[in-house]
Amino acid sequence: MKFDIKVKNPESGFERALAIYLKLTSKWFEWLGWILILGTLHYVAKQSKSGLLSGLVTLTYAFMWAYFIALFNTHELEGFSLFKSRKLDRISWNIIAVILSACSCWLAVTLANRIGEIIKA
Repeated sequence: MKFDIKVKNPESGFERALAIYLKLTSKWFEWLGWILILGTLHYVAKQSKSGLLSGLVTLTYAFMWAYFIALFNTHELEGFSLFKSRKLDRISWNIIAVILSACSCWLAVTLANRIGEIIKA
């Protein structure tokens, strides 16, 4: 998916913004479901002290990080360039995608762990 920040037509921009909002909202609630499931899984793994469940939690976190890398790596901002070279722009966007993925995954893991602590209380 590409977002063109040079588009000047407000009508199509508004319609495009609504379409993006609908997609983002559904993704947001999907991710909240993931975080709740991860928090519950984390809690059950800690309470049961099961190595298998702990391994499953770790594997799930790795899958989530890979998902975020793929998600952020498939989006580009058109009309925004850091370099004149397309190759350097792509490399810089890959670096930004990895950083965004790490931050997103850290946030999701932190929230999931916190949910696990709240369930325990």
